[in-house]
Amino acid sequence: MFFVMFKVWPEWLRLAVWYASWYFLVFLLGTAVVRVIVWFIIFHIGLDFWIFPNYWADEDHILDSFKPILSLEKRSDIFCWKMMTIRIISALAIANGMQEFVRDPTKID
Repeated sequence: MFFVMFKVWPEWLRLAVWYASWYFLVFLLGTAVVRVIVWFIIFHIGLDFWIFPNYWADEDHILDSFKPILSLEKRSDIFCWKMMTIRIISALAIANGMQEFVRDPTKID
């Protein structure tokens, strides 16, 4: 009943709930982006490094999504020549993109 009567809440309480939900959303989206970027960088050396490895686990309690904080595992395909080729090509493409960006930051095409 408390949430149904949102319109009659005091202004300070509505504002507090709005700020709390906004910053929580920014935290969740920011964490998701940072964890994928960190994983992608470390993927090139053949390791799986995750920040909050249970982040997308729906079957657990919501607080269990943040336990453990870090996870590091050696990939099973660390010495596979196909995956090593993909990692090298990906790293070279990223290095080329960074070089082009440093050369002319206004040209994103």
